[in-house]
Amino acid sequence: VSTRGCYTGMSYAAAPGLRVGRVAQASASPGTARVVGRTANRIALRDDDAGSDGALLLNQTWARGWVSSAGQVRAGRDGRIRVEGLPEGAHDVVLRYVPESLAPAAATSLFGLVVLFCLLVPGPLRRGARRLVAGRRRFSAKERPAPAPEASS
Repeated sequence: VSTRGCYTGMSYAAAPGLRVGRVAQASASPGTARVVGRTANRIALRDDDAGSDGALLLNQTWARGWVSSAGQVRAGRDGRIRVEGLPEGAHDVVLRYVPESLAPAAATSLFGLVVLFCLLVPGPLRRGARRLVAGRRRFSAKERPAPAPEASS
């Protein structure tokens, strides 16, 4: 079931062609298509026969970041997701949404965690390193052989 309310508070509006209510969530041209699985960032579809150069149209607003296991994802004329360039025959197509900002955001978060770790942990590490070095000095001083007595002639 589609609703324009899902887009409330988002940085983009619902597609003008979004069909509201209990309507088919996918269509094929030519042929028929249906959604067989759906999560927030994944849509699994099955079409019976998209024909030569077939296309699937989803009742979902297009945004950058949608990728398809077959064909190319484009924005349809009405703002909905359109998968084009499917070869002839039946297809199982999986669309995944991976925002373009995900990789830079993950890298920035990881960098921040490394910096935080370096700021919080070095004190104990430095103290431990000093103890280790001091212990080695003491240990090496105890293990040093006594100087040989000088021979008198």
